[in-house]
Amino acid sequence: MHFGLAFGEVPLDGENIKSLKLEWLRSQIRLVTQEPALLSLSIRDNIAYGRSATPDQIEEVAKTMHAPTFISSLEKGYETQVGRARLALTEEQKIKLSVARVVLSNTSILLLDEVTGGFDFEVEGAVQEALDILRLGQSTIIIARRLSLIRNADYIAVMEEG
Repeated sequence: MHFGLAFGEVPLDGENIKSLKLEWLRSQIRLVTQEPALLSLSIRDNIAYGRSATPDQIEEVAKTMHAPTFISSLEKGYETQVGRARLALTEEQKIKLSVARVVLSNTSILLLDEVTGGFDFEVEGAVQEALDILRLGQSTIIIARRLSLIRNADYIAVMEEG
C-alpha cells in the first residue's frame, strides 16, 4: 500500500521524493526485521545476494557485524549452506548476516525494525557498535523499544501508544 504526502515534503539526496520514480525509490531502501529470512544459499551468497562483491568485501562487512567468530566455527565457513532445511542459525546470527547484506547493498536508506529485540545487553552493545560504524553515509531509521539502541541517533521520534 502506498500513501501520498498530505503536506510538506520528504527530501532524499536533495530531491523531493514526489519527483522520484517509485521503483528507484524502493531500490534505495533496505529492511531488516527482527525475524530475518535467509535464502537457501551459502553464508557468502546470503551476504552478497544480488550484488557482485569480492570475498574481501563480504568478509569485511561480516567482520563489522562481529559475524566471523561464528562463521569460522562452522566446518565450511562462508560456504556453509543455510536457509530452509539447511544449517539452523540463531536469530542473532541471522540478524548479523541480514544487516551485513543490507549494508553491502549500499543503499540510501536503511530501515531496522527491532533488530536487537531479543538480544542480551552484551550482544546488543556489539550490534550497536557495528551499526554506528555502518550507518555512516546512510540515512537509518531504527524502530526500537530499547533506548540504548538509538542513543547515538540525530533525531528521535516517540510514538505514544504505538
